[in-house]
Amino acid sequence: NNIKPLRILYEDLDEDYEATIRKVMDFLGLKGDVPDQPIKKQSDNTTEQWVERFCRFFRGNGMFSRFVRHCVSRK
Repeated sequence: NNIKPLRILYEDLDEDYEATIRKVMDFLGLKGDVPDQPIKKQSDNTTEQWVERFCRFFRGNGMFSRFVRHCVSRK
């Protein structure tokens, strides 16, 4: 069908919301202002604690490297 999708990475959206949304608008042929970001980042110290706990758990079970390989292979 000769479809050429626009690929957007979450990391790009997180890092530069305005530029990413502008890219989407350009792709769709839309003109106008970039809408305000509808959500705000929710990570905080609690989030960091959960990340550390998650990593410790998987490292302790020898599963961390398998998990990382799994994530990398999905890109």
